[in-house]
Amino acid sequence: MDLRKLIIIPVLLFWSLIILAQNNTDYIKADSLSWKLYETGEWKELLIEGNKLIKQQSDFPNLRLRMAYAAFILSDFGEAKKHYTQVLKEDSYNQFARYYLQLCETYLNHPLAANYHQSYLQANDDTTSKLAIRSLTLESGIKSPATVLRKNGYYNRISLGTQLGWKIFFDQSLSFFGQQLAVINAPGNGTVDYSASKQFEYYGKLSYALSARWSAWAGYHYLNTNFLAQRYHSNIGLGGLKISGNYLDVQADASIGNLTGLITHQYNAMLTYFPLGNLNLYGITRISLHSDSVATETIISQVAGFKLSKKIWFEASGSFGRLNNFLEVDGLYVYNSIDPSTSKLGTSLLYQLGRRSLLQLNYTQEKKQNITQNTNFNQHSLTTSISWKF
Repeated sequence: MDLRKLIIIPVLLFWSLIILAQNNTDYIKADSLSWKLYETGEWKELLIEGNKLIKQQSDFPNLRLRMAYAAFILSDFGEAKKHYTQVLKEDSYNQFARYYLQLCETYLNHPLAANYHQSYLQANDDTTSKLAIRSLTLESGIKSPATVLRKNGYYNRISLGTQLGWKIFFDQSLSFFGQQLAVINAPGNGTVDYSASKQFEYYGKLSYALSARWSAWAGYHYLNTNFLAQRYHSNIGLGGLKISGNYLDVQADASIGNLTGLITHQYNAMLTYFPLGNLNLYGITRISLHSDSVATETIISQVAGFKLSKKIWFEASGSFGRLNNFLEVDGLYVYNSIDPSTSKLGTSLLYQLGRRSLLQLNYTQEKKQNITQNTNFNQHSLTTSISWKF
């Protein structure tokens, strides 16, 4: 028995040394190849060869850092995120990976996730996490209905985004809408009497980064509506969860409230996808289940956008279903018109005015139903907004 041990132990040690030497040789070859491609700027080839090496179990932090940087240079921020995230799994204090992850999230329009990584870069600077203004938006629009029973409606909104800490944002909006609606149609003399419909709104939304990928938000929307000498006070509570991926974001949210005398519920499931790993091409698909004491509706909304030039993006959008007391954009916009829309189609142009300012022009056509006259009509809307990020 002792003789067997004397034979087996040296054999095992011998083969262990051979395997270790082979692994070391493989590492040296992989490191040399990836460094050469990195040094010569052959970014596409580096990604191809790097993925082959990873499949062959030649995976190490420097390889991931080189591949991540190659993807970043090629503007595939989703691919870059994947590799930088893997580096942080091995070394959570890697400042280089944190810095570029913050940039990737910024370019993918994930400001809360970007701030999450930025918080690690600024951990020793107490002054950087104080209250700060993050964004300002001004929006104005006109709605033109194709019927004499409704005059043009005018909409104005101002929004302020603040940072309460690196991982928490607070967004607020004030908006006003006004329109003249026909209340008496006298066919004998052809006159139409109008009554002013006015609505003031406050919206607040608190967002918190639970991790680099997960975030949660809660919101409140108040509406003060004056219609036909009656005043309605509407209150809506909102909340949701979101996970930001490399090429796909998933969000689930819900709202409940008393809206112009009706208790309403809305549940949304939303996918945001950017197949190229950047915002040169993107889409948003949302399915909503809306119910109140009158009806239950399923509404499908779709947005498709792409980059036309260095500073210009184009978007096409549509919502299909009865949009009665319907909420969009995390409850920021409420469609509670007396004339419910049955469909909504729109196009937008977004122009990057400067590094921190964005101009947006939007045209929307809605098919609407006049419930008092039992007639249908189209409504055309033009909206412009300008936003600044600080």
